[in-house]
Amino acid sequence: IQIDNFELCLAFKAVLKNSPTIQKLSDLHSDFSKLVFTNSSCKKLKNQDLTILHLLCKTHNLSLFEELFSGNPELFEDLINRPNLIGWTPIYFAIKHNDLPFVQSLLSHKASLKPAKFASPLILACQKASPILFDLILSKTDSETLHYQDTDGITALFMSIYTQNLDNLQLLFEKHHMNPRIFDKSGASVLHWAANDGNMKILNYVLETMGLKDLINHQDQEGNAPLHYAARYCGESEFFEALVAAGADLKLVNKAGETAEVVAFEEENVFGSEILN
Repeated sequence: IQIDNFELCLAFKAVLKNSPTIQKLSDLHSDFSKLVFTNSSCKKLKNQDLTILHLLCKTHNLSLFEELFSGNPELFEDLINRPNLIGWTPIYFAIKHNDLPFVQSLLSHKASLKPAKFASPLILACQKASPILFDLILSKTDSETLHYQDTDGITALFMSIYTQNLDNLQLLFEKHHMNPRIFDKSGASVLHWAANDGNMKILNYVLETMGLKDLINHQDQEGNAPLHYAARYCGESEFFEALVAAGADLKLVNKAGETAEVVAFEEENVFGSEILN
């Protein structure tokens, strides 16, 4: 049942946040479990085309979900893997809210971990999940999904660097053998991301353990090498020393004709500019 009613959608969210019961939901709409809140009704809620199960996950209502599922298993089996407009199934919301019990329950009811167009449960887990939840998602992710790249070319490896989570990075590379020689949509490598991150432990791990020193002067589509990325924000001499020791070319220019030192100056990175000079 398609519902184009913003107030009703808000009413359901309010009920689900405050002592929800099946009776209260039934009072709002007799067929509440079949509702799909459409684009217009959810325009201020960001995520559109939400079913009651999406809303249950958003509001951490595991006990009510289990009660509803036991009463109508066939319907909720259909809703388990139903995506919203951006391809997010209910488990995405449970992961986003770091709700381990709800994720476990959804997986027991055959929730899929297949990626959507703009994300995957694993990439989302890299951003939001606790170590236990991340391990669970990783253990249930198949090889094809493990290496999934979203529309920006981002994988779980990139996201682990972005969130500065060395433990996740080690798990992905050492235990699950993720390929580090991948590039995002802009042509940037894992080493570019590590250089941009400013985390010395992660940079050393990418250079030494992952063995990506040969990409030290690899240029993205704009001609920027990892040293150019570091020049934007980094102000630590040891960080630049590690890149130079690995073979970074201080005279390498991007497509705008800029060296890393020029990039640091233009980005007003005073410490970086002085170090590179």
